[in-house]
Amino acid sequence: AERAAAADAAAAAATSTAATGSRQGSGVARRLIWFHHIKAPGKRKAAQTWAKELDLGGFSKPGYPGIIVIEGRAEDCEAYVSRLKRLTWKAMSVRVAEEDDAVVSERGGLRRLPAAFEELPENGLGIMGEALREAGLEHMLEAALKQR
Repeated sequence: AERAAAADAAAAAATSTAATGSRQGSGVARRLIWFHHIKAPGKRKAAQTWAKELDLGGFSKPGYPGIIVIEGRAEDCEAYVSRLKRLTWKAMSVRVAEEDDAVVSERGGLRRLPAAFEELPENGLGIMGEALREAGLEHMLEAALKQR
């Protein structure tokens, strides 16, 4: 199963390309993606690698449930979600999708989440909640958890 997950991740990466060309004029976007679980090491690694490739900040909370929150340019968020959808999941749902009209500067200005993507511990839901509260984004986690 682990080998299959790694193969899925490699295939999705091989068929995906990062956004190219001019990135100016793109608004800040955020996505909260809910998963039944995130356990496979290959999928966890792919989530981190792709976030870095696409210059997305945010968090991944593996385990049951799995939750990923990303922030960056709108087209990069969409590319990230598209890559994740190519992997095999028991359940995956984009529970929150937000876009601000404010333009992301080359240095990531106007972002509310940390610029680096971080994997939290499996029991890190409280850490994620606190980080979202501090960023004024607690509504994202509340909305995701209400949809159970």
